[in-house]
Amino acid sequence: MTKTEKKLEKAIIKALTDACETAKLEAGECRLRGFEWLTHFVNYADFPNSLLIVCVFGTNEQRLHALESGRDRYFWDLVRDKLGAENIHLKSAKTHLRLDSEESCDQQHAGDWQRRYRQIYH
Repeated sequence: MTKTEKKLEKAIIKALTDACETAKLEAGECRLRGFEWLTHFVNYADFPNSLLIVCVFGTNEQRLHALESGRDRYFWDLVRDKLGAENIHLKSAKTHLRLDSEESCDQQHAGDWQRRYRQIYH
């Protein structure tokens, strides 16, 4: 990883940590029922186009509820704002954001998120 890539990774982690903590507070207040954590995947050779943020819920039912209630838009706004504060600008939620669940990863990939990313998101 180059020095520039390390700097970008640090900024991404800072922004997404802030976004995750904010979303977890919302989950605690039942507005984002089932939200557990988020992660990201990136190929710096194609940054920022390759940046993918995955918001993880506990169950498929919770993930579907978030999608049906439009909470994916909340995540997009939150992540976009936090990354923007780090001068990282993304094109669209459709390109850069996914909602997923622990339940699906456990069932389909034995809890291996790296393998899941390579097979589903990449």
